[in-house]
Amino acid sequence: MTARSEGSPVRVGFVGTGVMGQMAHLANYARLGTAVELVAVAEPRRELGAAVARRYGFARAYTSADEMLEHEDLDALVAPQPFTRHLQILGPLYAAGLPIFSEKPLASSTALGVELLRLLDASPTPFHMVGYHKRSDPATQRARALIAGLLSSGEWGALRYARLTIPGGNWAVDAVDDVIFSDEEVPLLGPDGEVDSAFETFVNFYSHQTNLLRHLLGESYAVKYADPSGRLMVAETASGVPVALEMEPWRREQGWEEYVIIGFDRGYIRVDYPAPLAARKAGKLTLYSEQGDEGELRELELPPVHAMLSQARGFVEAVRTRTEPVSEAHDALEDLRIADEYLAAVRGARS
Repeated sequence: MTARSEGSPVRVGFVGTGVMGQMAHLANYARLGTAVELVAVAEPRRELGAAVARRYGFARAYTSADEMLEHEDLDALVAPQPFTRHLQILGPLYAAGLPIFSEKPLASSTALGVELLRLLDASPTPFHMVGYHKRSDPATQRARALIAGLLSSGEWGALRYARLTIPGGNWAVDAVDDVIFSDEEVPLLGPDGEVDSAFETFVNFYSHQTNLLRHLLGESYAVKYADPSGRLMVAETASGVPVALEMEPWRREQGWEEYVIIGFDRGYIRVDYPAPLAARKAGKLTLYSEQGDEGELRELELPPVHAMLSQARGFVEAVRTRTEPVSEAHDALEDLRIADEYLAAVRGARS
């Protein structure tokens, strides 16, 4: 990486242009304008890589990350790869010494996450940002600041309870309609380690939510109970706040439903989230408070910026300013630990 003058665009290379890379990331980096220079993609499917590079304005396409790194002077790497192969793919990329963005979760087991962090710490890579995009939603950013302020001031009394409910629904909206597919053969890597299907399913579907609760509350928690059906996780923070995660308590096929409520003695903060790939739509932030005999319910106005675009902008800004990103890899290990605790509690409830 060559030293850049202030105000120069961040030179980005993509490692992988598959379905998630296209649906969740490539278009958002292309929307960042002069903040980035889309230098190159590395994609083993030659025709796919060339087609994606043309669509999103990358200058060149290579068939391997090694080839791209040999020929290009980059400032950062975006590697939207399956988390079950992070150790095999990201581990070697750390040697390049560039900031890296990857999909969530950090790894497909806690042990693999620890090993990945060991490689990161031994490398020249300044940071690895993990794609917990809900942290970048304008509603989350505003809610987190409000919660911290209320905890400091005591204006609404004590923090009583946190609950996140996710019936889910159509998470991709219509993003798949724009995907370029390929029938080219590609050598497939096996998983990084022994497959635990229950762990992989939980972290794939619900690590966004375990991570979001930690982020909003400003502290982690220990799992205290899991119902045997897999619909409810109950936890408690270090400061004694009860936390509930309701997982598909009812089923939705149309639209999307996901909300979090943070309750105080005299009010609550509620965030309703859009579908993960809904464009130009932030979460909805609602406040309710009571002072004396009066109650007030209000919705705060937020910019119509979706979390995936805000996340891309945040990664580029962290690279440019050389500051820690909002969702750093060491912090992301905690969500793997929570998954271990939750699944142990489920097994205990079923025995």
